Amino acid sequence: MRALLALAAAAAVLAGCGTAPSGGAPDGAPAPADLAADAVAALADAGSAHYVLDADLRGNGDAGFDAGLHVEGDASEDAVTAEGSVTFPGGSLAGAVLASEDEIFLRFMGQWYGERETGLGRADDDAPTPDAVREHFNDIFTGSVAGGPDVGGSATWRFQGKLNPDGFADLTERFEEERVTDEQRQLLRRVADHSRFVLDVGRDDDLPRHLRFSLELSAEDVAAVGDAFAGTSLYDLADLDVEATLDLSEFGKDVSYDAPASYRPLDELFDQLFSGLG
Repeated sequence: MRALLALAAAAAVLAGCGTAPSGGAPDGAPAPADLAADAVAALADAGSAHYVLDADLRGNGDAGFDAGLHVEGDASEDAVTAEGSVTFPGGSLAGAVLASEDEIFLRFMGQWYGERETGLGRADDDAPTPDAVREHFNDIFTGSVAGGPDVGGSATWRFQGKLNPDGFADLTERFEEERVTDEQRQLLRRVADHSRFVLDVGRDDDLPRHLRFSLELSAEDVAAVGDAFAGTSLYDLADLDVEATLDLSEFGKDVSYDAPASYRPLDELFDQLFSGLG
């Protein structure tokens, strides 16, 4: 569940209200910061959920590429299951993960690998808290809340917004101790104009149902933005077009798995994957 909380909470943090006022939402809708923070709290109280994560990454540089990710499974504080695939130019890979507090198993190329002394642990402090989400909400995104679609028979509130460039730059300077120049701030505003974020949350239970983030830059945008961000962590924003969705359901379900009867050491898999990088 911690991994799921990290995914949903991080996305919820990114659903911030920006510089817009936090009140005055139409039709009795909650303020964006409250919507996201309450969603994080409700997900933690539920304890588990089924998740489906999809992402499409398109390189927008001269040597462009197209890659995709699909992962589906269940997550709770005690166990995580995942099965998915990665597609990339020229091929694809599929695999699975089973993990608990003190063990982890990975299936790759039809073979199970595992380790019974390493698992998820209990690093609960790594998951953003509702208070942290509420505090930084306005720094990352700007947008508003209105009535959303029915999801699984439940009415929702929908946040729609985009990056808050100046708030994002201020947080970059604060937490990464990396100065953002005036030129970079101006170009970050160009990036923000091409970003979109959607968060659907149940009206009756505050549970997050659907999240979507997208960022699309034209060749002209990349040319303008890339040089200014070269050599900084912000350059990644200009390196990829991204669309990602996370759908959550079956909250509060029991999450368990049957460990594979036989498996090879996990180190053997890592040796296979990274032996050519030395």
